[in-house]
Amino acid sequence: MGFDLYGIAPVMDDKEKTPCPPKPDWDDPKWERKEAKGWPNGMPVGYYDAMNEWEALSPGTYFRASCWSWRPIQDIIAKVAPWLGKEIIEGLHYNDGYGPENEKDALQLSEDVEEWIDDVLMYSKDPDPLWQPYYELKDTDFTIGDDNPYKVGTDHLKEFALFCKFSGGFRAF
Repeated sequence: MGFDLYGIAPVMDDKEKTPCPPKPDWDDPKWERKEAKGWPNGMPVGYYDAMNEWEALSPGTYFRASCWSWRPIQDIIAKVAPWLGKEIIEGLHYNDGYGPENEKDALQLSEDVEEWIDDVLMYSKDPDPLWQPYYELKDTDFTIGDDNPYKVGTDHLKEFALFCKFSGGFRAF
């Protein structure tokens, strides 16, 4: 169980809009096939390679977070981007499709999260301070004590910021 974020208009590093490879017609005999369990006629080759390449070149396509890492990410969003508005910020607590739905807001969120990471790293003596439960989130209403299972690492948070930057806007499900 977790949160899946999908970019609305993902772009590649060079800012060219790159369409997702089309879903193949699995029954079309033109696809080269290889033996695979669960595929009586063989699995089509090439589509998954194309998808994997597209996703690697387009970091704004998809971002996943467990429920344990999403909560601190959502709290950081609330802290650094109150301009998103109460409806979106509260909606991001659920898998209901909320999120900044335009490129401008997603880019600003990326910048705000990256700035927050830089500030935390600059003032922390801990080499990976974001693994601390609710680090710098003392002003939130939610507390669970020292055994807080909700954590997010620096790398995962940077991956989220990169996703935002190239997503063109996103929705969380």
